[in-house]
Amino acid sequence: MQYRPEIDGLRAIAVIPVILFHAGFQIFSGGYVGVDIFFVISGYLITSILLKELEQGDFSILRFYERRAKRILPALVAVSLSILIFGYFFTLPFKLEEISKTIIAVGLFVSNIFFWTEVNYFARSAEENPLLHTWSLAIEEQFYLIFPIFLLLVWRFRKQWALWLIILGTLSSFAIAEYGWRFNPVANFYLAPTRAWELLIGCICAFMLHRKNITGHNSLALIGFICIILSIFLYDKTTPFPSVYTLLPVIGTALIILYAKSDTIISKFLSLKAFVAIGLVSYSAYLWHQPIFAFARILSPSHLTDFAITLLIVLTFVLAVLSWKYIEQPFRSKEYRLTQRSTLTLSITSLLFLICLGAAGYYSKGALHRFHVEDQYLASLNYVEEGKYVDKQFNILSEQSFPEENTKQNILIIGDSYAKDFVNMLYENNYERSVNIVTYTIPGNCGNLYTNRDISHFQSHDCYLHPGYKDKKLIQLTQKADYIFLVSSWAQWHLPYLQETYDNLDAITDADIVLATTKGFGHINPQELLYMPKTKRSSFRQKAPDDVNKLNEFIKKLDIPYILDIPEFVCDSTNSCPIFDTQNRLISYDGGHLTKYGALYIGARLRQSPIMIDAFNLKP
Repeated sequence: MQYRPEIDGLRAIAVIPVILFHAGFQIFSGGYVGVDIFFVISGYLITSILLKELEQGDFSILRFYERRAKRILPALVAVSLSILIFGYFFTLPFKLEEISKTIIAVGLFVSNIFFWTEVNYFARSAEENPLLHTWSLAIEEQFYLIFPIFLLLVWRFRKQWALWLIILGTLSSFAIAEYGWRFNPVANFYLAPTRAWELLIGCICAFMLHRKNITGHNSLALIGFICIILSIFLYDKTTPFPSVYTLLPVIGTALIILYAKSDTIISKFLSLKAFVAIGLVSYSAYLWHQPIFAFARILSPSHLTDFAITLLIVLTFVLAVLSWKYIEQPFRSKEYRLTQRSTLTLSITSLLFLICLGAAGYYSKGALHRFHVEDQYLASLNYVEEGKYVDKQFNILSEQSFPEENTKQNILIIGDSYAKDFVNMLYENNYERSVNIVTYTIPGNCGNLYTNRDISHFQSHDCYLHPGYKDKKLIQLTQKADYIFLVSSWAQWHLPYLQETYDNLDAITDADIVLATTKGFGHINPQELLYMPKTKRSSFRQKAPDDVNKLNEFIKKLDIPYILDIPEFVCDSTNSCPIFDTQNRLISYDGGHLTKYGALYIGARLRQSPIMIDAFNLKP
């Protein structure tokens, strides 16, 4: 196949916006469409090679896999090993455990399936996954495993059907994608059946160029380029993908492949040395950029500055050039030619090696043994597992009701995840022994406000409390309760409605209503805290965030008889709060929610509160 420098330039147009999108530059809100450009290019290039060899009667499936292995695996294995090594020395066990699971998926060519079950591509947490971008490689690898065999069989038995079957597959895959984004957008984004049509568009381009000599067309090539640029700047994470919207970059890429011949303006533009150079290292740049950004975000105590991100982009291309020159090129060079058998054996061995390393990292809980026994809890801190602890007891109590015949005081706790923290404080300190506790969350993600006004415009479309809202279960619980605790992660927009919430509840119950202030411990970075001398941990304090302090000052001025000021029993007069308990155990894992030890520590201190003494029949 004749070399076309504009295709390398097109690769540059694909990889640059992807990198800038993952770097966090908002102007490139649709930069992720670079992956779709890559899909079309891959389908075109692979099919062009296959058609040439099939026409010549020289096609070998093993030789095809040999070429793909040489193209994909050396750099992929090198980057994956680098990620594991860096993760071992510089990340916490839960992160290394997560990386290790992904490495197994990468080695099996199923990372897209793994991420479908684990990660939303556009979620903020995805920014810290160094292998997130391998989902697209998995799509291509799955395509390479199936498509050549399909084309070979069709070519052998019904050669004339090949293009029509590919067109049928394209339309079917596109239809599935249009259905998928409406009913399962995450699966739709990651899985091969909804992405295949993009690669198949490239295949169709290859058939068209193989069958007849298509002349260059300035206008069509320019339209294709404009389509790509528009999608990069107009799309964002809310755009359904893949869907009809994906046609813009995909058809744009197809038009450039078909009509940007050497005599066209777009071809001359894409053939500029700078674009061709970036295109040549685009695969390595794509591999390196995500781990570089992810590790920088993991290790940075604050938001990355534009200057820092610019340096990271420079580092990406430095590593890309080095890996292209010293890893990609040698494996493809005739000077260092490996036999087919050696290539396939080395490929399988390297993938098995990756899988084994991933399994070792996963089953060793992220190499937890790296840390001293006393530090292993802090080192193994896992937000997901901590969140499960926060939820567990509250969710059990939310399914219960107060007993009909009862001699104990009934305590109703209304709130969100901070109310779950409050319940854990109670249970870790045996408050429940002399009372009945039931929990409740007012539906609608409205911050547990009980208001007669429509407040949906203050929050989001899923905040659906409306005028006259009544909840029969809530009313029944409030009428049986002796004490009602309102505990929530109050925010600024809640403040105008807190008094009304109290008044509305007070109108339907004889219970004593207690409004709890909120809590905050500042930024928690376990990575930093691990390296703090143990002798300083129990005395180390951080200022509570200013917004938390202002919210609490407002709450304490409300016309509500019972205010439980939680920070009063935890923090000092300057609003400096401990991060560790007296035994050097972490109190909060994210600056707001409590660990088991935090619940134990703060619950014990709340025993000094007159409100808690009365409500839970505690001995002073």
